[in-house]
Amino acid sequence: TNCTNYEEVVALNDQAGGIVGGIAGGKISGCYNYGNVSGGLYVGGIIGQTSGTTTITNCYVKANTTARSNYNSWGGCNGGIVGYAPSGTLTITSCAFEGSLLYSESGSQTRQGAMLGYTNGATTKITDCYANATVNVTVSTSNVYGLCTGTATVTDCVFVTNSTKRCKGTSFTNWLITSDSRPVPAGLTWLATGGTKVTSSSQITTLGYTLVS
Repeated sequence: TNCTNYEEVVALNDQAGGIVGGIAGGKISGCYNYGNVSGGLYVGGIIGQTSGTTTITNCYVKANTTARSNYNSWGGCNGGIVGYAPSGTLTITSCAFEGSLLYSESGSQTRQGAMLGYTNGATTKITDCYANATVNVTVSTSNVYGLCTGTATVTDCVFVTNSTKRCKGTSFTNWLITSDSRPVPAGLTWLATGGTKVTSSSQITTLGYTLVS
């Protein structure tokens, strides 16, 4: 809880995270990472790999993450908040990622997302999160427009992937609009000093974000 990393994180093998490499269930809250993260198979701005019941709340990443494409037959999992969630329950709430998802080799680069790199079994919920990310994958509904590869429930999220503004949700009542017209999750109040509370999705779309289903 309430920890900050400013240093670059480099892992030679599987798990690399700006705060935690790997975790089998737990709670991470109010943590910030400003250090670039690179590793092999599972790389995340906050956590490299998670299983069990894991909740991540009010966390912020401003850094780049880099995975290896040829680490195995299907390439590394690369996420702005979490790299890989193979099982359990993962809940990401009121978090933000600003940076690029990179790969150190040519090869498969499909398992990536500004919030979660890849899940193939975890029950995943992503709510009230923000991303401004460069992703090396074609964004589509199958990867929630660059937020997550795999199945996840995404609610009231605002994101810019490869310079395209989108939002997904209905109410956005846990959001603030800053004085310079930026949407920010209310849980990250330090990013939105003096922000105005959102009461309708139209306040988000007025800022140029396209509402997607």
